[in-house]
Order: sequence, then structure tokens, then C-alpha cells
Amino acid sequence: MGPVEENFKETLLELAGSNKKDIVFTGPLHPIKDAEILANFYALSDVFVALGEWEGLPIRILEAKAYKIPVVENIKNIEKLAEKILECLLNKNSPKKEEYKDYFWPRVFKKIHKIYLKLT
Repeated sequence: MGPVEENFKETLLELAGSNKKDIVFTGPLHPIKDAEILANFYALSDVFVALGEWEGLPIRILEAKAYKIPVVENIKNIEKLAEKILECLLNKNSPKKEEYKDYFWPRVFKKIHKIYLKLT
């Protein structure tokens, strides 16, 4: 989901070999208008790959972890990226929900609200 440089996409598909049929590039999806599509992709995915480095802790990574999807993020070397994706696919032990409980939105909101109250 989201933008992918064409040369990166081509190389990734080439490295995927016969598994390239399982890789889906959707292009950008709107977080509100396309929420149902996004939820379906998360629910059906075996691994979540985050290529962008423009955010500290992107919501998309928290969403993927909330769906218990292994996450591979911010790896620029395409061979290493492919290696990490394969590692996630072969190791079907998905992360435990407990590991990410501090990142669930209600808890994050409470922490932000508490900080806001202290500042005001």
C-alpha cells in the first residue's frame, strides 16, 4: 500500500520468483475512505513491509502489529529486505498481542491526554 519506486518494485518482484503472484501493490489508499480495504489487507497479510522513513513511528506499523502481522521496516538494501521478508514468512510465530498493548490507541490517547493536562 502506498507509493513504491518502480525500479524497487521490479527488483523485488524479480527476487520473489514464483512467489511474485502473492505480492500486491495497491498504490496509495485513503485511511478513512479506504478503511475497509485497508483492514482487509491487514487481515489477509502474512508480513507487513514499511519502506518509508519519513515518520518516527508510523500509524501503519502500529496497525499492522495490532493485526499481529510480522513487520519489516526501513531496510534500504533490497537483498536484506527480501531476506527479512522470507524470514517472517518462514517463521509463522506471529508476535503476541501483549507485546504491543502499550501502542493500542486507547492507551496512547490516555498518555497524550495526561501530558496535555500537565502542560496546560
